[in-house]
Amino acid sequence: MRLHTRFLRVDNGQGWQLVLRCSVAPARFRPELRPLAIVPGYAMNSFIFTFHPRGPSLEQSLCEAGYEVWCLDLRGQGYARRLADPRPYRLEDLALNDLDCALRAVLANTASRRKRVAAIGASLGGTLLYIHASMQTGHCLAAVVGVGAPLRWEALHPLLRWASAAPWLWGVLPLTNTRRWVGNLLPLLRRVPGLLGIYMRPETMDMSQVPRMLPTVEDPQPRLNRQLARWMAQQDLKLEGRSLTQAWGEVDLPFLCVVAEQDGIVPPEAARSAFAASGSSQKKMLSVGTPESPYAHANLFVGEQAQQKVFAPICRWLLASEAST
Repeated sequence: MRLHTRFLRVDNGQGWQLVLRCSVAPARFRPELRPLAIVPGYAMNSFIFTFHPRGPSLEQSLCEAGYEVWCLDLRGQGYARRLADPRPYRLEDLALNDLDCALRAVLANTASRRKRVAAIGASLGGTLLYIHASMQTGHCLAAVVGVGAPLRWEALHPLLRWASAAPWLWGVLPLTNTRRWVGNLLPLLRRVPGLLGIYMRPETMDMSQVPRMLPTVEDPQPRLNRQLARWMAQQDLKLEGRSLTQAWGEVDLPFLCVVAEQDGIVPPEAARSAFAASGSSQKKMLSVGTPESPYAHANLFVGEQAQQKVFAPICRWLLASEAST
């Protein structure tokens, strides 16, 4: 089914022009449903929500369920562009400034009749939603889905534990042309699939399609690297003198927590910490993957049967949540 797509450009007031991609399936669109925003994670952009190697993407699945879907590129992501020489930024800037600008632009330009936004956050994009819902005064969120999204860093993979031991180092290393470097390394990674295992499990992936996923890769940002490494080392994220875990516990929004059981990037324990801490009176957990059919981080979006195991359950939960707020 063909989607009708348009793009909206939004000045974030801090030197960046954000880009919002709005898609609908005209024959399926239901204006009585909330507009639905999808937030990318760290060092990635919204491309991955529009792509699947063998079937409908997450974006298309949601559009076919009747939603108007907005894929967000915040600063440093995708088609977002610098308007000036911007200052270094942190998680707070993305969660409290960029998300606020983007979500309010969604409401100002939606064809939906609803006045609040449902949102899906992928990986660190889910964490940004936790921060936004917890700390943004007068936010317009109505429901939150965290997909492989950490709150507290529990049971870190040894590689991440090693990286978190030197936050200062990750704050000074220049990391550029990441997409090209990953592309150059792909032949080696495909010959030794265990090297990719913490991010994607080849048992439930078409590994021949991995090169087609490269457009979603972005350069990491040194200042964010340092903040992420410090957060991993301390487990809990402290923002404006507050524990995010405690602040998230005071939020009562419908919440779906999606966990990949073989994830090495965001361990299942780290993703489940958001469910355990959530103050929602309407929360649910979706666990994906078994030893026989393993799902890691990327599998949640491009894995075989992602439509049945991830996309369809998310659609059903979102539709069920419509009457709650």
